[in-house]
Amino acid sequence: MTKESAVSTTPIIGVIGSGSWGTALVYHLAQRFSVLWYVRNPENAEMIRRGGRNPSYLRAVELPLKNIRIYSELRPILRKATGVILVIPSRFLRPILDVIASTHTKANWIASAVKGMVMHSPHPLLVSEYLIEQCQWPANRFFVISGPSHAEELVERKTTFLTVAGSSIEAYQSTFESVLATSYLKLLYSTDVIGIQYAGIIKNVYAIMAGIIDGMGMGDNFKAVMMTAALREMQMLAQHMANHTPPIFQPAYAGDLLVTGYSRHSRNRALGLMVGQGMRPRMALHELQMIPEGYFAVEALHQRLGDHLHRFPILHSTYHILYEGYSPQLEIKLLAEQIHRLFHTSTLHSQ
Repeated sequence: MTKESAVSTTPIIGVIGSGSWGTALVYHLAQRFSVLWYVRNPENAEMIRRGGRNPSYLRAVELPLKNIRIYSELRPILRKATGVILVIPSRFLRPILDVIASTHTKANWIASAVKGMVMHSPHPLLVSEYLIEQCQWPANRFFVISGPSHAEELVERKTTFLTVAGSSIEAYQSTFESVLATSYLKLLYSTDVIGIQYAGIIKNVYAIMAGIIDGMGMGDNFKAVMMTAALREMQMLAQHMANHTPPIFQPAYAGDLLVTGYSRHSRNRALGLMVGQGMRPRMALHELQMIPEGYFAVEALHQRLGDHLHRFPILHSTYHILYEGYSPQLEIKLLAEQIHRLFHTSTLHSQ
């Protein structure tokens, strides 16, 4: 893979993905810059060209087509874009990354807004791991874009915070501050590339569990305690996988967990809501008609953690319900007992 050192005073941004978040980013970026947009389905691509709206996501948003060029092939984008944002469901990501690896690209940087893992043997990998280790992409030119953020609110220009994680603050300042930041979109910088990726993955799992609790009508009291335990688990996962204690009370951790677990816009919470109301997980997945990353994250983390999975009871319970057919009622009852023991023990030890 060859990467040119492209210098351009006017960024040309490639956005890979046409879901709700990809559409929102295209809308946001195209207000000021040229955007090359990868829309995998040629029929959808043509409908957007003709009507100026995405027929599948954020249909009410009128896109500034004069600044957008739409492709259903990746390589033309990679050869022209000065920067690339990946915002495609993780289950479709590996072929995209392999094309990047085999293409002579002009891009100075790649940023991942993906909240999932790349399927790989012997175990799933983070996007950063696959790009850097398997595709030989330079680590100092890779970034992670994390929330808390919902596409629906970004296109309405509601105040939103994004965290951009990378190893080079100079590269961050010279690109993202000018490309993404506006009066309503605030940026934060972090060097916690690994931890923030894991936080973005597992928070969707907890949102599914939050939806299950809502669907079962268990109320806000237990849900609040579960979310508190989830924050602890999130911190433990980052410690286990990134080998450091993350800043858990930062927006990319606690903020993203809260917005995904409580918002009406959360597709992961919506999936859990249907399961909690009695629908089988596969049927709920079909009814949702969107891809909830948390569903696939449960299985990926199960494979990645292996024998350590039992250390993460909420993740473990969600896996039981979604993949092994356990009764949500019984599983939540057992989870409540585990959470009670966890906090009761930690409180006693703190005295």
